[in-house]
Amino acid sequence: MPFTKGQTPWNKGIKTGIIPKTAFKKGQRASVSTEFKKGKPSWNKGTHIWTGGGMKKGVHVMEKSSAWKGGTTHTSQGYIEQRTEPYKKNLQHRIIMEKHLGRKLKRLEIVHHIDFDKTNNSLDNLMVMSIGDHNRLHKLS
Repeated sequence: MPFTKGQTPWNKGIKTGIIPKTAFKKGQRASVSTEFKKGKPSWNKGTHIWTGGGMKKGVHVMEKSSAWKGGTTHTSQGYIEQRTEPYKKNLQHRIIMEKHLGRKLKRLEIVHHIDFDKTNNSLDNLMVMSIGDHNRLHKLS
């Protein structure tokens, strides 16, 4: 129910613990102990050192890192993935075939494992074919 002119609120004169905004002058705060005083540095001055970018570029990357384990991982499909550049990975059987051919593989070329073992990346087990030929081989089309 809204106030009508001349009525007084029920809590007038009762101290509720809430300090009204009008009780302070501009720039003044409720607690002096938590306020930064002029000329006094903050409590954490100099404790946090910001380097501006984390690690320096190229210092702890790939072989230079203490956690380097050769740069190979296994994908969820069973292929071996190899790190070629910082933050870039390629499938190992495609890397081996590109080195053998002396050129980059085309997007539509597939490297097939002859013995169907995805971890056997020896050159005599790999064969380059088109997507159509690969689908016919696996009878997917």
